[in-house]
Amino acid sequence: MSDSLTPFADDFSPEHAAAGDASRAPVTGTAAEAIGAVEQNLAEIKEAAAQALRETQAQWKAAGDQALRYIRANPGKATLAGLGLGFALGLLLRRQD
Repeated sequence: MSDSLTPFADDFSPEHAAAGDASRAPVTGTAAEAIGAVEQNLAEIKEAAAQALRETQAQWKAAGDQALRYIRANPGKATLAGLGLGFALGLLLRRQD
């Protein structure tokens, strides 16, 4: 069986090996380009996520500031609203014995 493979072993000469190495160069370049494109996309996604986080934080801060201003301007209404909300949550979460 090994005798039948001997003629094929001669086909793997150094010239063939060099040709194989040369054929890998475009693949390596293409892989490098793909990696570069992926890295660029990841950087863009990271920046978009950071921007969305900053905007969301600003919106929550503005909402909190607005709520605090309302509470300071209307302490009676805020107290009654808090008591009403607490009572409603207490009814919803109480045990049914």
